[in-house]
Amino acid sequence: MRVLNIDEERGEIEVVVEVLEDLYFLHMLLQRGDTLYGWTTRQMKVSRGGGEEKGDRVPVYMGIEVEKISYAKFSEKLRVTGKVVEAPEDFHAKGSYHTIQVRIGDKLRIIKKNGIDSFTRNVLDRSTSSIMRVLLVAVGDEDIAVGLLSPVGIEIKSTIPYTPKGEGKESSIEARYKDPIKQILARVVSVAKTEKIDEIVVAVNEKLSAVTQKILDELGVKAKIVKIAEGGESGIHEILRRSDLREMFRSIRVTAEITELEKLLEELFTGSEKVATGLAQVASAAEWGLVEKVIVNDELLFGETRDQLIEMLDKIFTRNGKVIIIPEESEAGKKLKSLGGIIAKLYYAPTT
Repeated sequence: MRVLNIDEERGEIEVVVEVLEDLYFLHMLLQRGDTLYGWTTRQMKVSRGGGEEKGDRVPVYMGIEVEKISYAKFSEKLRVTGKVVEAPEDFHAKGSYHTIQVRIGDKLRIIKKNGIDSFTRNVLDRSTSSIMRVLLVAVGDEDIAVGLLSPVGIEIKSTIPYTPKGEGKESSIEARYKDPIKQILARVVSVAKTEKIDEIVVAVNEKLSAVTQKILDELGVKAKIVKIAEGGESGIHEILRRSDLREMFRSIRVTAEITELEKLLEELFTGSEKVATGLAQVASAAEWGLVEKVIVNDELLFGETRDQLIEMLDKIFTRNGKVIIIPEESEAGKKLKSLGGIIAKLYYAPTT
């Protein structure tokens, strides 16, 4: 997301949505009561014969007070609904409700109801850092899974089954597997060219590693090949645990999230009193300024606990605490969900 202007005094931010991931960060950024300005379309009302008829939808620059935000991860638009606070007079729209659909390329102006707080600055910092997109391909004996890794999380694009040619020992591995795997990888690479991919990681078991390397060479694809135990969707998650890929994934925060969470879980399960779990416990610790670090599932920011959570995270930020927000569908996020979606490391154990 490109930030054009920040006016601290007015609590105003101007941004341009550049990639799909920006919609995810924008969802975090917007809160009820904020005012969003942008181009949208509105149906004109035409006076005829003493009455009004619906006319065409025409472009209009409008401001709405945010009441509802609708967004599904990896989707191509974000819908923001609220009461119109500014619009051209001839639309007679002020005071009525309207939905602005935000897409890639849109320029927006946001006025934060409570000013630009620490949480808002953190989201802006994350959204404006360079975004790396990695295509993950896990080749198995009977299927190939394809996933896209970005700061939003892991999106499993597809799992494509295939049938090897021939049977038994009479056919070589290359004769049985090369053609069906090559057909699938050729299609995957073709589609990947439209996705602005930064890196391609192909995971494959020992048995198929040589033939897969040969296929990639023939296709002219530059990819990092890693060996895994099995292919498919489980193979994609195995890739993320690989220590030799940690540097590449660190910019997407995936391995860092898993490492940070594993450390806290270890402390929790050894009986440490310097770990809090669940929203109520963590919120109580935050009130007393005890939170050194907190890891939270992003879904908590999109649900009924959103306002309470943002207020709590802002307190943690202002006291120099570290906040890590992770996708709930990630491996780390699934583990965290069983603990209420949030865990915190405390400076010291609270007194009872």
